[in-house]
Amino acid sequence: KWDDGKVTTEPTCTKAGVKTYTCTVCKETKTEAIAALGHVDADKDNRCDRCGEKLGEDPKPTYSDFTDLDPNGWYHDGVNYMIENGMMNGVGNGMFEPNGSVTRAMLVTILYRQAGSPKVTGDNPFEDVAVGKYYTDAVVWAFQNGIVNGTPPTTFEPEEPVTREQIATILYRYAEKKGYDVSKQNDLSGYPDADKVSGYARTALAWA
Repeated sequence: KWDDGKVTTEPTCTKAGVKTYTCTVCKETKTEAIAALGHVDADKDNRCDRCGEKLGEDPKPTYSDFTDLDPNGWYHDGVNYMIENGMMNGVGNGMFEPNGSVTRAMLVTILYRQAGSPKVTGDNPFEDVAVGKYYTDAVVWAFQNGIVNGTPPTTFEPEEPVTREQIATILYRYAEKKGYDVSKQNDLSGYPDADKVSGYARTALAWA
């Protein structure tokens, strides 16, 4: 008599798993294959939602592909530039969300793409940056190049809206890495909320 079996090798998107049955009398075992799960791409981003594997080349979108972009919008030139140069490609389902908030992950992804999407190696230091996300390589690249830090060190909060002082700091560090002149500084004392600027961001904001 065979038992109910136990999964001894979990199936993946591309490889079959194994289920092992044991005879309750003589302890003999037998196995059967569990079909591979197959890739899933519900959000149509050409990357498997389950394992993160890239499933094909991303089609390059155009301004007119996005149903929520006004052809005469005040943002047209800027948004069109970002799309044409591959730095932004929308949020999925034909949407760009021109009035949406920018997250921490989005900002570093834009800079990573502007830098040419260099190959990333090494460990991911952030517990909340999962493998296979659109921003994974960008966040690791930005960390390795001193452009971002954690909040605290082991978390990045990729989906949190990026604050104005965070934007200034990230852009400042990116400009510094690229060798741009970041020596010019303005006096922040003229702003009534200057005392609320975080210590880490004061130099960056004075530069920005």
